[in-house]
Amino acid sequence: MEQSEVWFRFFFLYYSVLPWLAYISFEKTFWENF
Repeated sequence: MEQSEVWFRFFFLYYSVLPWLAYISFEKTFWENF
């Protein structure tokens, strides 16, 4: 396996999971404020 493929998969997983984590954390903080 090449190094570029490892980085590609890492960034793909990172940027696909990051929006969900931000959304979940935003929902938690949003409902806790009310």
